Parts: sequence; structure tokens; C-alpha cells
Amino acid sequence: MKKSKVKYVPTSERLTSPKSKTVALVLCIFLGYLGIHRYYVGKVKSGILWTLTVGLCCFGWIADIILLISGGFYDADDKVLRSRKPEDELAAEKFAEEYMSADPAEIWARWKSCAHNKTQRDRMIRALDGALTPAAFSPEARAATFIGSDEGNYKTTLFECSCPDFKKRGLPCKHMYWLAQQLDLDDCRPDAADL
Repeated sequence: MKKSKVKYVPTSERLTSPKSKTVALVLCIFLGYLGIHRYYVGKVKSGILWTLTVGLCCFGWIADIILLISGGFYDADDKVLRSRKPEDELAAEKFAEEYMSADPAEIWARWKSCAHNKTQRDRMIRALDGALTPAAFSPEARAATFIGSDEGNYKTTLFECSCPDFKKRGLPCKHMYWLAQQLDLDDCRPDAADL
């Protein structure tokens, strides 16, 4: 039986929790021995443990205060509690908002000029051959995630893909063509006359 590997994600690479760091810190300082701050961030089981053991004999309570101040305290979804979101996270949210408000056909139209390239038609064919199966696909979000041969997760949108092929060439990869085909966009299937 294969053991699952839990990958450690550094605090700097974690998403920001929607819960307030300030609120959690105030709750921890004044009611931390009862685990109220843990209930606040969704850690109910450990909150009960803190309540029953008076904050793990106060050692856990003090450790949580230090973690909250230093920025190493996470909510139930493993998101870090921060005072404010980092610039890259704000930029990603802005991009996602613009991506979702744009028409998918308009987004995909930016790649129309490269569709006549033989290499690109080969990628379209590979996307159609049935070998691609996403680990996750959301038509509403216009996104998919594929697991690559290197075990990496490739996040794919109509705009970009995190796979090595797209990073190297800057042109649509087979993952992007697959996504466009699933969303029934024009110009993502090779014309039989071109083959």
C-alpha cells in the first residue's frame, strides 16, 4: 500500500485566511486557555481539547499567542492568518475576477493566430485523443488541473497553464486545448482539411 506524502508548504506560500489575525490574537490572549481562538478559526477538535485541558496546561495557550504574533498560526483550511494579504495574492484575485468577468471566446481569441501552426495542430490532436484526464475540472471557473508525468499539478485556464510546455513556449499546450474543447470554444479543434 502506497503511503501518502504530506507536502509541507511554507507560511510565505500559503493563502491568507478570511479570518482576522487581530480578532484571533485578542481571543487567544483573553480566552485562549478555553480555546476560543481555535473555535474562531474552525479548529473545533483542538478547541475542545484546549477547553478540557485549560489550554494544554497553559503551554498550548502561550504557544498559540507566539504563533499568532509571529505569523505561523493557520486556520482549519491551512490558510495563514495575516493582517493583510500579500501583493501577489491580491494580484491573483484581481486576475481571477477579470478572468471570470470576460467572455471565454474573447479570452481564447488571443490564441487564434497560432492555430495554423503544425506544432499547435499536433497539440490540438493530442488534446482530442482521449489520453488527457484532468484531476479536477470546473466549467464554472473555466479551469482544470492536470497531473503531469513529473507528478506536478498543472493549473490550466484559457489564458495560461503551469505546465513546462506552456512556460517554455508561451503558446497553448494540450491542456489548454483540452479545456477549450470542453468549453465548446471555436478554433480549438484541428480542421480535417489541415491534417
